[in-house]
Amino acid sequence: MPNKFINELNYDKKPYDSFDKGPAKIGYVNDLSNVVTTGGSFYNSNTITTAAINTKYVVPTPTTVYAEGMGYASNTIVLVEPGTYSFDFTIQVFKNNITTEGSLSAWLEVDSVAQDYTCNTISLAISNQIAVLTLHSHIVTTAANTRVGLAYAANSTDMQLRTSAASSPYPAIAAVTLEVDRIR
Repeated sequence: MPNKFINELNYDKKPYDSFDKGPAKIGYVNDLSNVVTTGGSFYNSNTITTAAINTKYVVPTPTTVYAEGMGYASNTIVLVEPGTYSFDFTIQVFKNNITTEGSLSAWLEVDSVAQDYTCNTISLAISNQIAVLTLHSHIVTTAANTRVGLAYAANSTDMQLRTSAASSPYPAIAAVTLEVDRIR
C-alpha cells in the first residue's frame, strides 16, 4: 500500500501552527483512499423455536446493520461480487425443559450445500440454561451472486435460538448474528 508523507496531507501546516501551538507532526501514514471495503452485518432479534427434531432450518437474519457489496434474500446473504470472504456467526442457544439433554448444531451453507468443517455443536442438560455457539473466520471463495446461509438442526424441540431483551445496565442480545468480510 502506498505511503504519503504526512506533510503532503497537511501541506498548509507550518512547523509551529498558530492553531495547535505545537510542532507539526512529521512522519508517514498509509494512504487508504483506494481501499474499498465489502462486508455485511446481519442479525435476528426474535427467538426461534425448533419445530421438529433432526430437521435442517435456515436461520433468518433479516435485520441488516450494513451491507456493502452484498444483499439479503430468502434467509441468505447474496454475495454480489466473486471473491474470498470470511464468515463469523454467534447463536445464543436456550434450553427450556429439564427432561433430557438437548443438542443444537449450526453450520454455513453455500448455495444450499453444507460446508465441511463449519459445523459447531452445543449440548445443554439443564433447563433455562443459555450458552453461545460460535464460528470465527471461516473462509469461503465464491463466484458472483453466491448465496450463503446459516443452517441449524436440534435433537430436541426444547432447543431455541433465543434473544434477550435489554435490562439495565445491559443492552438487548440478538438470537443470531452473522458477520461477513471480503478478504483482499
